[in-house]
Amino acid sequence: MSCRVNPIRKRIVKRELKKGNNAKASMIKAGYSVNTAIKSTANKVVQVSQREIIKEFDIAEITPANIIQRIDEVVQMSIKSKDMSNALRGMEIIGKWLRMFQDSRDGSITINLGHLHAEILSKSGNKEALNRI
Repeated sequence: MSCRVNPIRKRIVKRELKKGNNAKASMIKAGYSVNTAIKSTANKVVQVSQREIIKEFDIAEITPANIIQRIDEVVQMSIKSKDMSNALRGMEIIGKWLRMFQDSRDGSITINLGHLHAEILSKSGNKEALNRI
């Protein structure tokens, strides 16, 4: 048995792993025999593919700050397109991240949206709601 990894099969295994398939199914799709695929987690092609996938995620820097930045971009696009439900949902997620919502002991909830809520209302043209803030 060879210790070298076939680059074409490795690319297929890696693609299938990224799709969410398990190692055995990925190896079968790449053309490996069922007997070889049964021992898939010990196979070098799977180990190399998994290491590369982990490295790609590290390079992509999937961090809470990046996710919040992307949500903020969606909020801004939603405001521009006057899609207030998506804008408000995005702001709600950001508010939860910033811990802006506080529960009190009596069961009431205090919400501090501040200028973000006023900005959405002013851009939506809802003057009555804006005057209530």
